[in-house]
Amino acid sequence: MSYVNQSYYKEHPTFRFITENETKTYQIFEVMNVDLNNLNDSLEFNRGLYKTGVSVNTDDKLMTLVTCDTRNNNKRIVILAKRVN
Repeated sequence: MSYVNQSYYKEHPTFRFITENETKTYQIFEVMNVDLNNLNDSLEFNRGLYKTGVSVNTDDKLMTLVTCDTRNNNKRIVILAKRVN
C-alpha cells in the first residue's frame, strides 16, 4: 500500500467514495501500520506513521479503510479519513 510512504500521501491526501447516488470526498488524517502478531500493537490514534497536519473534531464524519500489508504477512494498513464535502 503506497500510503505507508509520506510522499505518496502528500500527492494523494484525499480519496472519493462513489456510490450509485452520490460521490463523497474524504481527507486522510492518519495512516497506521498494525501488526496482528503483536498483542501490544493496537489502534491508538497517536501512533501514525507520519504527521498529516489534519485535525478532526467530534462533528466530522469518518471513514476507516483497512487492507493487508503485502510487505509482511500479518500486518494491516489502516487509513482514517474525514468527509470534506
